[in-house]
Amino acid sequence: MGVGGAKIRSSALIELAASRLWRRHRPLLVLLASGALGFHLGYTRFPDWQGPVETAQVLAGVVSYPHQTPFYVYHVKLWTLLHQVCALFLLSGVSEIALSRLLSGVMGMLSLQALAVFSYAFSGRAMAATGAAVLIFVSQVTNVGAVYPIFLMGVPYTYGVIGLSLVVLIVALIGVDLPHAAAFLLGLVPAVHPSLGFWLWVVIGSCLVIDARMRETLRAATMPLLAGVSITAASLALHLLMASGVPSQPVETGRTYFDAFVAFFDSHRRPIALTEAAVLLNIAALVVASAWLRWFQYASTAPAVLLLRFVQVSAVIGLTLVPLSWIEPKQLPVTLLILMPGRVLNINAMTFAALLFGLLGSSRAVWRSGLMLLLSAGLLAGPASMLWRLFPERRPTSITTIQMHWILFAFAAALVAGAAVERRRRRREGTVGHSSRPERRDVPLRVFRIATFGLFLSASVVAYQVPERRRDIFIDRTNDNLLAAVSRDSGLLLTAGDIYQMQLRTRRPQLIDVGALDTLAYTPETGPAMHQILRDIYGIDLFNPPPELHGYGHLRASFHRDRWQRYTVEDWREISRTYHVTQVLTGSDMQLDLPIVAGDRRFLLYAIPE
Repeated sequence: MGVGGAKIRSSALIELAASRLWRRHRPLLVLLASGALGFHLGYTRFPDWQGPVETAQVLAGVVSYPHQTPFYVYHVKLWTLLHQVCALFLLSGVSEIALSRLLSGVMGMLSLQALAVFSYAFSGRAMAATGAAVLIFVSQVTNVGAVYPIFLMGVPYTYGVIGLSLVVLIVALIGVDLPHAAAFLLGLVPAVHPSLGFWLWVVIGSCLVIDARMRETLRAATMPLLAGVSITAASLALHLLMASGVPSQPVETGRTYFDAFVAFFDSHRRPIALTEAAVLLNIAALVVASAWLRWFQYASTAPAVLLLRFVQVSAVIGLTLVPLSWIEPKQLPVTLLILMPGRVLNINAMTFAALLFGLLGSSRAVWRSGLMLLLSAGLLAGPASMLWRLFPERRPTSITTIQMHWILFAFAAALVAGAAVERRRRRREGTVGHSSRPERRDVPLRVFRIATFGLFLSASVVAYQVPERRRDIFIDRTNDNLLAAVSRDSGLLLTAGDIYQMQLRTRRPQLIDVGALDTLAYTPETGPAMHQILRDIYGIDLFNPPPELHGYGHLRASFHRDRWQRYTVEDWREISRTYHVTQVLTGSDMQLDLPIVAGDRRFLLYAIPE
């Protein structure tokens, strides 16, 4: 009997240890599963050209510029670790196409990891958290950025996607009790995205002031934090060394031009209305987080409580910064405008749906599982869902006028109301302070969870079956005759409106990229040169552009087509002498008084005679 009892106790101890080990490593499983799924989706189904590869071409030396060219100044002055890492890949022989695909996969990986881990921090359900992340992506419910769009993958906006996803992942890692990984990335994030990294440090710093548990958490992870900070410092030192060849000018040198760009072209530094979706989502997040911290703090793990505190503090800071957007930009420092304070709102705007999924899955209450099922169905069938790309003719007209964020508000209200009722019942029963009721095996609970899991699987199928937007997106000098012809000349290329990313696809230096006029917003010192180029060549006055260009950070060919077609050969020669341009690339519908070097149904490449 004694031996048998010892064996039973030994078996129980082994089972308990295995259970604890499994619980400890489930967050890693969520990271692995969601990351692998996100990378595969981004790499194979939603790839796109990525901006950091373009700047990496300059840092790696595969594209050479005259040092005073505005586009060169932008490439060299803009700091991010992404440029430096991509430059190393290019130097090792990786192509621009392969590198853009790789970055597309990283964007998908970080986005789904951030949402899945964020949801798991509250629910503790690995499969449900991963499935919720995929469904959120398919529903496109996160596309409600305040001053900067929120995307998860499938776009060329690498900096914003990777930066915001990394911010969310960092705080989510704190919420699943992985403080060392979170601290390392916290130290690293300013090197990846200086603006979002700065605002994350502001929010985390505020949490440290008001919550001793956050201080204890990060104090225990000091060494990983210092390791991340050291990499950031090394990256910044390397950047300053590489940029030392460009004459440094005070930011205020181009202040007048910066203000003109913000006033007429910029869409990111505009007044934020209190009725915008991102603002309302932050108010809702503040209400939900505050209610949970007050009513159910005992039912959450200590790390999850820290995550709720972060949601609460980031909402308060984001909402507090909204009035700054109402001040005339001329009255604010350039550095503050470059940092875009309104981007703080995007943290909760991106994570709100994941927050709801996590809290709804945090207990076995039947009403919560029922709400989760309804929320999943509502998002999957929402007006912006990718589901309707598969069945465009079946899209119900009755839901097209429903704004997606109102679905979230409705479920948030139902969650808070249900939690209030549950709280009142617990007080009446005297069970307040207990983490949960005894487990119940209700048939409705099983049905709701199985049905929800079915919707998660359906979302995964949609993500893999949705038609690709552009099959010919990766066309460059290596697989296209005309772009190969563009790449053969080493002089500066002048491009017409609506033609973007030619340096990236041809390794040819450009005078300016007419699809990225917002480079002026990050390097104001290029303002005088940009203004002169726009005025002399395109006929666009930075201080008085056509009304149709207001709010756009790019040029359209229609605004200068007539002007260019009136230019004589001598006019082009003067442009060439002044700006060192040797060739002009236009759409196939623009006829210039210049000899044609190459052409196809899309483009015409002209040479400027000497």
